Amino acid sequence: MNTGGDHKHGYVISDLHLFSRRSFAEKQLGMIRDKVSQSQLFVFNGDIFDFRWTTLGTVEETVEQAAAWLDDLVSSFPHTQFHFVLGNHDSGRLFLSKLELLADKHEHLIWHPFYARLGDSLFLHGDASHGRNMTHDRLLKYRARFDEEQGRGKLMSHVYQSACTLGLHKSTYLLNPKRVVCKRIIEYFFNVDPDILKDVAHIYFGHTHTPFSDYKFNNISFHNTGSMIRGLTFDAKKILVNPAPHDWQRTAAGLYVPESD
Repeated sequence: MNTGGDHKHGYVISDLHLFSRRSFAEKQLGMIRDKVSQSQLFVFNGDIFDFRWTTLGTVEETVEQAAAWLDDLVSSFPHTQFHFVLGNHDSGRLFLSKLELLADKHEHLIWHPFYARLGDSLFLHGDASHGRNMTHDRLLKYRARFDEEQGRGKLMSHVYQSACTLGLHKSTYLLNPKRVVCKRIIEYFFNVDPDILKDVAHIYFGHTHTPFSDYKFNNISFHNTGSMIRGLTFDAKKILVNPAPHDWQRTAAGLYVPESD
């Protein structure tokens, strides 16, 4: 599917953490559908689902419900181009098998393991900022800790919820200053594919749960979409993706190459 060409407008969201007790996303599903209805392009930017802290009976049931939710949304808007970028909480093996089936079923749904380059904009979940000198291999090892097959159990879920109730999760604002996070994201791209940064005007990410817009670093505007975890702030970002001088598309191998004429 061509991701370049004319200007495309839409929204990017992340960190809904659906199916976890700490999320208020279920009360905002009408808003999400409204945003999709206004979009030519809609990007899910990671941690849309949270299998590790699921409130359902089993992880397998949660994966089925997540796939059904995404299938219904994508089916309802056949003229919207969807991109699903994986995050650390929704990159487990069980869900990936469902995501591949959904992408085969819907031509207007593309999934990306690490990031998506669309015109002059880059989208990634943001967990690449978790440590210095991040690479794909290191990112995969980090994400393996969140594989949904491990689960966390009811007791640990209640402990985590108690921490959220006390507001301890808000420490992410202090632990992830914008300059440090943006610098690590740039370093990540230099490590894995420096050419991907050519002509990039905007980078959109989540993960740190700290919403902001138009933070300039390395001559690029950074934007964070916040989180739908209770006590935090969510900010669906309106996007206008412009064609870059050398437009890009995703290959089946997950690499990014100049689009042929």
